[in-house]
Amino acid sequence: MEITHNPYLHPIPGAPQPRRESRIRSTVHRALFVAIVVAVLALGLFGDALGDAENVVFGGLFVVAGFLALISGIWFAGETNRLRRSPGRALATVTHSWDEPAGSNTHRNVDTSSPSPKGWVNAFTVLFDLPDGRQVHRRSPVATSTTRYEPGQRVEVAYDPSDPTSIWVGTGRSSIVPLVVGIGIGVLFIVVGLAIAVFWPT
Repeated sequence: MEITHNPYLHPIPGAPQPRRESRIRSTVHRALFVAIVVAVLALGLFGDALGDAENVVFGGLFVVAGFLALISGIWFAGETNRLRRSPGRALATVTHSWDEPAGSNTHRNVDTSSPSPKGWVNAFTVLFDLPDGRQVHRRSPVATSTTRYEPGQRVEVAYDPSDPTSIWVGTGRSSIVPLVVGIGIGVLFIVVGLAIAVFWPT
């Protein structure tokens, strides 16, 4: 079964149609992912046959993974900053709140500077009204370890008028964290990969 149309998912009246995902972005992600898979398979299946090239392939794996982290961090930060500057604003109510291990889901857990139990974050869902009478009820895309959101608490959300289910809850500070983390991990992996490929003894 395929859902081809949902009458509740449409732009706010007067807002443009949602932007399509960038082909460049999806192509780059696929290419880097394929490169990582090829490198892993080459090391696993032909590691002994590679000889001196094994270090180059292993280092290249780190370099490609570094570029993937670097690009993902930059793109994610750009998207969240664009959303935070969006004209769509609403006061939302936290409906559910729970603790879960950091990184245990597909959402970004970016605010992890913490007094909360080590490795745990507070996830939560919000409910708010749109100007045309619809309601949006969804999980926050960011879980946090520095702030605990409780049911009934009121929080400000920014949403994309062209796609009201695309939301941002939080401060400007937390939107910078994925950029810093992405750049840091990316640069570290690239440096380590180059070091392995060039200087690691064969």
